[in-house]
Amino acid sequence: MPVSTYNLHENSGRGIMRNAVRYALFFKVSLDWMITGRGAPRGRSEAERLIEELPTDALPQVVEFMKFVKERGRRS
Repeated sequence: MPVSTYNLHENSGRGIMRNAVRYALFFKVSLDWMITGRGAPRGRSEAERLIEELPTDALPQVVEFMKFVKERGRRS
C-alpha cells in the first residue's frame, strides 16, 4: 500500500474500515483495538496462556523441552 494511502487512513480515517483487517494482521494487533481503541492492542497467544496456567514447578521442564525442539529444528 502506498505511504500516501496509509497516511490518509491514519490522519482522516477515510477508507480505514475497508483496510482494518489488513492493518490489524500486518501490525499484529487485535481488530477490536484497531477499530475502537478499546481492549488490549495485542492478545496473548495460546502458548502464552498455557504457560501462564502451568504450575510453577513445571515451568523449567517446559523451557527445556522448548530448547530441545528448537535445537532439533536447527538440525533438520
